[in-house]
Amino acid sequence: MNTYNTEYGTGKNPAAAITRVGRKNEIMEREIERQVMKEMQERKDKIEARNQERYFDTTNRENLTAQDMTANTIGRKVMQTQDGKLVSMENRDETFINETGMYRRTAKATDAELR
Repeated sequence: MNTYNTEYGTGKNPAAAITRVGRKNEIMEREIERQVMKEMQERKDKIEARNQERYFDTTNRENLTAQDMTANTIGRKVMQTQDGKLVSMENRDETFINETGMYRRTAKATDAELR
């Protein structure tokens, strides 16, 4: 079968050469894009600032109540056994006490014994 239509599909549309977006539209689109990018950057900055916030509150801040301090021994190092009894000076760690400055080192022998 032969067709005698040799012009089919060879025509050029003269409107195809016209730009679809004019300069005014390009400027408006660029301005809109600039505004959108600015808003997105502001949103990202807000999220980043919120992530960088530091909270120094304790977990039990609301549960904190003033305690009675009259039961505490003030002015000396208090060491107790697991039974709640005081530890005698002979049984305490003398090196630890001296290095931390809780007590001054005492002489093991008297001055008379050292002469």
